[in-house]
Amino acid sequence: MQDAAKTRNEGFLWLDVLKTNSNAQRFYERFGFRALGEIPFSTDIAQIGMVVMGHNLSRQARSIVSHSGCLAVTNPL
Repeated sequence: MQDAAKTRNEGFLWLDVLKTNSNAQRFYERFGFRALGEIPFSTDIAQIGMVVMGHNLSRQARSIVSHSGCLAVTNPL
């Protein structure tokens, strides 16, 4: 995913992970993603919350093969 984003001259990747999914958060941290903040997420049963994670592509990092929830944006906040 990172290679595809770099090919398109994207400077930043972001994704969101369930706040309760610490394993996924650690996984993405190993590839250079860092927590940027939280956003609300609720189902009909509970309000869980999502952690928004981002990765600056201008730095050297290992590649992530693919993840459908990972989006590339040109101008991060």
